[in-house]
Amino acid sequence: MDTYVARKNLPRVDYIKLDIEGAELDMLHGAAKTIVRCKPKMAVSAYHKHEDLWTLLPYIKSLRFDYEFAFRHYRIDCTNYLFNDNERAICIHFGLSYFCPSYAEMVLYCK
Repeated sequence: MDTYVARKNLPRVDYIKLDIEGAELDMLHGAAKTIVRCKPKMAVSAYHKHEDLWTLLPYIKSLRFDYEFAFRHYRIDCTNYLFNDNERAICIHFGLSYFCPSYAEMVLYCK
């Protein structure tokens, strides 16, 4: 990201959203100068690797101590990719939601 921002001569970056299947920390390393200079708001997926919850926040905080952080956990919509036809029919019959809690789907917000 730092290379792209420099090549395009961008005066600022306001927002960074990362959901890149486990490469979030690598991307943050590649955006370090931009984060230090611009302090963009960020939404960073923190569930692809077990260590994400313990590595992402401290790294970001090492770049900018003045960030405020919040984690949010999202439920998964199982409608089309986890439930088969029979399971969907059971949910409909009993009036159950397709949204299921998961251990994943955690997002780190930084502002």
